[in-house]
Amino acid sequence: MNFATDKSKTTHWVFYVLLLVVFYFTIFYRLDTKILREWDEARNAMNAVEMIENGNPIIRYYEGVPDMWEVKPPLLTWFQVITLTVFGKNELGVRLPSAIAALLLAFALLRVSKTREVGILSSLILVTSTGYIGEHIARTGDHDSLMVLLMFLGFLSYFKFLETFPKQTNFKWFWVFICFLLLGFMTKSIASFMFLPGMFIYTLYTKKLIPLFKTKELYIGIIVFVVVVGTYYFYRETYSPGYLKVIWRDELFPRYFNTQQAFHKKPFLYYVSQLFESRFFPWAYFLFPALVFQWWIVPKERIRLTTYFSLTLVLFLIIISKGTYNFWYDAPAYPLMAFLIGQFIFYLLHSMILKRISNNTIRQSIFLLLLYGLFIYPFNRQKKKNMSRYEEESGHKAYSISYMIRDFQENNTDLPDTFQILYDGHSAHLQFYVASLKTTHPHKSVFFKNKEDIKVGDKVAVSQQHYYDYLRQNFELTPLHKHLDATVFEVLEKEIPHSDILHLE
Repeated sequence: MNFATDKSKTTHWVFYVLLLVVFYFTIFYRLDTKILREWDEARNAMNAVEMIENGNPIIRYYEGVPDMWEVKPPLLTWFQVITLTVFGKNELGVRLPSAIAALLLAFALLRVSKTREVGILSSLILVTSTGYIGEHIARTGDHDSLMVLLMFLGFLSYFKFLETFPKQTNFKWFWVFICFLLLGFMTKSIASFMFLPGMFIYTLYTKKLIPLFKTKELYIGIIVFVVVVGTYYFYRETYSPGYLKVIWRDELFPRYFNTQQAFHKKPFLYYVSQLFESRFFPWAYFLFPALVFQWWIVPKERIRLTTYFSLTLVLFLIIISKGTYNFWYDAPAYPLMAFLIGQFIFYLLHSMILKRISNNTIRQSIFLLLLYGLFIYPFNRQKKKNMSRYEEESGHKAYSISYMIRDFQENNTDLPDTFQILYDGHSAHLQFYVASLKTTHPHKSVFFKNKEDIKVGDKVAVSQQHYYDYLRQNFELTPLHKHLDATVFEVLEKEIPHSDILHLE
């Protein structure tokens, strides 16, 4: 079924060079452009910065104490420690582990099918999916990109194991699966288990569940997993008592069923509707036809893999639709959807047109035209989005001070050697840029201050309107530097109006 022949193998590099160009512009192009996101990404970055500073490789710290808000295991933090050490305290150092994980996932999709063209289509669908490439996954320093890679590799390893089990007693791929399951858990805890229900049902469907239960390797694998994870949790609980209670509430099953205001209730089809509205456009419109009609066009030798993917995807979407809601919780679905749609498009094209053409050059030319027609719009859309340097205006209040500090680092603009920051809310993104500034310009002294502690002579950076109003009401202000919605003021004593002086007399 593969187009590749002995005569055409020398032309394969054309496809893969084109793929690398697309991967670069969708995953890596201007990766360090946007300021770190206010919540998870910035918190992760500060965990890594503090791990570098305090040398504790097990405990994630925030503001000098064990972090009891971001309580996930530290695998992502370890990778970010490496990249921050190599590339410096900047956006690239924070985001590179996620981007590399996305690239490896695209390569994994290239290898899933024995048909080269299916791999090409699948990987291109993945990297032109706004939901996957967008915020919180492939191009930000969050846990999800690394977790999805490890989940997918474990998912594939388990299938390879089942393909020969129980006829063969080689458990190599089973142990590879256990390793990836452990690594996934050490990235984002129980969220990495979300493929297991589909994998369990597929094992039952293939009548291999009972034989698996009869093997000692299954129980050894469970014991190894429990011991490794249990050792980490025991150490963390010993070091910071109360950690297990927080884990239970915020990471395990109560989190899934949480109906508190922090997890806004959405319609059952929220994730599916988001795929169509923006996150998987235009590929979402191929998903239902692929799930329904693929059984008639996919070769028989690929039906088991197709069943495995389809069953796991459908169960995954059902499960997340009944839990708590955050737009990025659909992340693990993207490689599954990309493969099923890529496979469907290729075999549909093959059954309708390509199998009737004997000339391999013509078939490859048609395939290239298909790639251009399908991907030119989503590719250009993603590249244009990656080029944007600043936030939408609605984000200026949160990010202007961070942009101001980075602008000074890049362009050596005029900032006071000492100033304070007034900011209301979660400030990990600001703390990261203060830490970065201390590294690149150690003579600069920047720290956070409460509004009640501001005094005459201070130089204060603000971006939020209520702090502007407070300062104007209580002090005279001389602007020293402005960038977007952020301004550094010198605080002066407020002059008393002449009429008020007469009244006091």
